[in-house]
Amino acid sequence: MLADIIKSEISPRSDMAIVKEVHGGQNLDAVVTEADAHVVVASLSSPIVPRDYQRLLFGSRSVALVTISADGRDAQVYTRKVIREVSVDQIVQAIGAVAATGVPEVSDKLM
Repeated sequence: MLADIIKSEISPRSDMAIVKEVHGGQNLDAVVTEADAHVVVASLSSPIVPRDYQRLLFGSRSVALVTISADGRDAQVYTRKVIREVSVDQIVQAIGAVAATGVPEVSDKLM
């Protein structure tokens, strides 16, 4: 649900793009590096963020992470810190900020 809304919000924008969709079993680090991704949006089956995704945040090249709950109703944005209860507009703004600068920093307005 929320993933589809985010896709539909990003698709028409010229300042960002969905460069790859990853499904289970793929090496996340390799895919992110190959795609030169600045942000990863992930639908999680549990509220616990898997280690592969955590490594993205704290690696030498930090990648921002947006997680969507299993029921598709909630999202969290991580940029070496967590920002709770964000709207779709705020998620798209956070993705755009990282896409524009390559730096996973989120405006204080989103906190």
